[in-house]
Amino acid sequence: MIHEVSMLAHAHPRSLVGCGVYSMVVWNILGGLDKFDAYSEAVELAGRSNGTLFAGA
Repeated sequence: MIHEVSMLAHAHPRSLVGCGVYSMVVWNILGGLDKFDAYSEAVELAGRSNGTLFAGA
């Protein structure tokens, strides 16, 4: 769903990944992580996903 919305203005794959990582950072902060840990977790998750985490773009 994130990609469907972000594609309106940011359809490049790099932008889609950025939007996905950003949304995961927000999700992690809302889940109680501080901003640095939230960012680290989001980037790590994106790296482990091999492009499947934000699939559907």
